[in-house]
Amino acid sequence: MKKNKKIKELTKKDLNDFFERFEEELGRKKTAASYVILGGAALVLLDFIERSTEDLDIAKEEGDRGLISEAAEKYGIKIDWVTQCTTVDFVECPKEIVFLKKQLKVSSINPRDLLKSKIERFEKQDPEDINAILDKLQMSYEELKNIFAEMLQEFVGNQDRLKIKARILVERKFSEHAPDFYRSFKLSYE
Repeated sequence: MKKNKKIKELTKKDLNDFFERFEEELGRKKTAASYVILGGAALVLLDFIERSTEDLDIAKEEGDRGLISEAAEKYGIKIDWVTQCTTVDFVECPKEIVFLKKQLKVSSINPRDLLKSKIERFEKQDPEDINAILDKLQMSYEELKNIFAEMLQEFVGNQDRLKIKARILVERKFSEHAPDFYRSFKLSYE
């Protein structure tokens, strides 16, 4: 990984190289930091997907926001600070360590909460990522249905939008269960 070169896609190797270099910088500054990641980078580092990611999504746990932002800029890595996900509590949710050295600890939110965050956001790459999580965890329709029911209890916002996103997911992944999902999670105008 070269300094100041704009990276368009980050592989698992790129992410680990960046964390190694950031660890070294923290050591020189005699400080430590801890971060919680999510999104594509988390899925890459947890081996849920092999594809690369365009950025590093971080929900700050401890440490200095400026330190990692400055280091990331040196290596052309885009940092997105995630501050809102109504169905996942980034502080309280279980985490899995993806990088741990003396100065730096990087954890990911757990796969179940990654799934929730991807369903809630549901942008262009999210359906592929959701399928990767469902496949690797060998999650059944009933398990997904239960997770979605939990999400609705926690979700702040337009529940119909969330239900429509989930319907698209169920239609694509568990099409034979779509009628049950529609009955279980009716839209407000149905």
